[in-house]
Amino acid sequence: MKSMIWAGVLSFFIILFNYFNSRRLDNLKIYPQIRAKSWSFCLLLLSTLTWIIYLFSYEFLFRGFLLFSSERAFGIWIAVAINVILYAAAHIPKGMRESLAAVPFGIILCLLTLWTQTIWIAFISHSVLALSNELFSLSAHSDMKFSIRKEFER
Repeated sequence: MKSMIWAGVLSFFIILFNYFNSRRLDNLKIYPQIRAKSWSFCLLLLSTLTWIIYLFSYEFLFRGFLLFSSERAFGIWIAVAINVILYAAAHIPKGMRESLAAVPFGIILCLLTLWTQTIWIAFISHSVLALSNELFSLSAHSDMKFSIRKEFER
């Protein structure tokens, strides 16, 4: 239950942050990552499913395997430091701003993961982050449109 409460609280703030951040020009240069001009329901569903599969694997690696094994070997703070450094480094290709933002987000996710002994908070929060950013960015793009009508007229 505490995992769901924390995931809900984080999700609220993530969605609020993404609502304003997604309209920034530097964000719109890379999101949504699929650069299609016309988004159908099927494309949106495919993108959502691939984000979820990717992020489950990502969180299993970072907050599951790496964090828990590092914590057993080195203790909490070194494990968090190793995890956050690698997590921030993994975000470098998306720009320094996103890489720097991964530091506090990574610390929060690591501490909550260790406290609850589960990756569910990290997985849910990271999924909400990616999916809300994608939807808000898609709606903010002047040259990208979501068209559900065409999908169902066929």
